[in-house]
Amino acid sequence: MSQSSVNSSEKLSTEVIHSNLRYELSSTSISSDLHGYPQPLQQSSSLSIHSRLENIDNEITLIARKVKTTTSGKLKGMKKQFEARQSVLKTEIDCTKAVAKENENKATHLDTELRRFTTEGSELQRKIDEYKSQNDEAMRLEQEIIMQGKANDQIISEMTDIKQDILNLSRIVREKAQELNESNNLRESMLDENAVLKQERFEIDLHLKSRERNLLEATREIAELERLLQTSNSSITRSLSTLSTEL
Repeated sequence: MSQSSVNSSEKLSTEVIHSNLRYELSSTSISSDLHGYPQPLQQSSSLSIHSRLENIDNEITLIARKVKTTTSGKLKGMKKQFEARQSVLKTEIDCTKAVAKENENKATHLDTELRRFTTEGSELQRKIDEYKSQNDEAMRLEQEIIMQGKANDQIISEMTDIKQDILNLSRIVREKAQELNESNNLRESMLDENAVLKQERFEIDLHLKSRERNLLEATREIAELERLLQTSNSSITRSLSTLSTEL
């Protein structure tokens, strides 16, 4: 809350106290006596003057008590409003912290999965390279056998088996390549999701800091209102004491 809000609150509390005091003074019969001394009286009426002064003193005391009670009630109501606001802010901050913690756990899990997929992708690439190397070697052997003119049926049979193995390996290579492509697509998707989560966490942290600043400002306002109440009560007490002495 800004400094202008604090000054407005101080001004409002002071105006409430002065307004209540003016109202109570104006609602009694002693208001005219507070603006000057009474008219000269005869010597025989001194007892009546003394009684009148005692009544004025009693009325001022009652007015001061009533003003203090009214002002205290209003300031207590304002304090309860600030306490309710503080409670709502604390609840929102706790919820925001819980959401931030949950998102942080999700991000950690996604990082772990990302590392696992990266490791698996590297292993798949190594196997693909190995299968390609085996395929090249098998093709070379096949060419050598063809050049020898199929001299041995057993060799032909074995080479046929080797060729079939090569075809199987080629199929496996294509399947693994497809799996690797899907893994890479999933990895990119997870990277995008992780970036979004990190941005959300950053925005939540900013929101949380803003809420904490508001809570601190509300706490300072409550403390300032309590100080103002004490100062106002002290000022009223001194004023009434001075007025009583003059009377």
